[in-house]
Amino acid sequence: MVSSYDTFAASNIVAGTTEQIYNISAGSLKNALDQFTKQTGVSLSYDATELEGITTRGLNGKFSVKRGLDRLLAESGLQAVPQVEGYIVRKDQAARPETKSTKKPTVLPMMQVSADKDSRYLAPRSTTAMKTNTLLRDTPQSITVVTQKQIQDQAPLSMAEAMRYVPGIGVSSGEGNRDAVVFRGQRSTGDFYIDGIRDDVQYFRDFYNIDRIEVLKGPNGMIFGRGGSGGVINRVRKEANW
Repeated sequence: MVSSYDTFAASNIVAGTTEQIYNISAGSLKNALDQFTKQTGVSLSYDATELEGITTRGLNGKFSVKRGLDRLLAESGLQAVPQVEGYIVRKDQAARPETKSTKKPTVLPMMQVSADKDSRYLAPRSTTAMKTNTLLRDTPQSITVVTQKQIQDQAPLSMAEAMRYVPGIGVSSGEGNRDAVVFRGQRSTGDFYIDGIRDDVQYFRDFYNIDRIEVLKGPNGMIFGRGGSGGVINRVRKEANW
């Protein structure tokens, strides 16, 4: 037989008017609720799947049952709804569907990126600046080499497209639709060469037989004679390898 005092005490616990001291550490919300149930004797009903991955800041101090539950469930997107006997823990309908604390982290698959040390876009030598096959590191001039691999990947249809990624160079349409090169602000139509021989006539320049394009920038372009002082563009044709 349950006495009137026991009935009154139980109703006070469920109603949340009785205060007691709690010492629940931060961590998993499910473990914290289990400790809360043992310390208070209050029946809690919840769906374990809704508590997966959710943590709590813990509960330390003197609180009533309702306040203690609210502190444990803070920022979890869940709420404690009083029932005839105990509480039921469920999603808070007034809260946002997905908060920072309830959103599960997305683990992306591992991706490994590898590349060869030797780049086919790197040209170690040039014959334009010094008129000899000289290492670029030993050439005291500003020169850029568009390699055959870069020409194949870029697939230029005109000189303007071939010079697209060469720093300090701009190409426009000159008189009679001739290619007009702008070297560091100096515009010229007579600074095209092929294998070191002047090639400033008006025609469409193709790249099917070109091994590389060497671009010499600066006044050293006057080493080729007549032309602008901004630099030169020298196309080097392919050679037989047999």
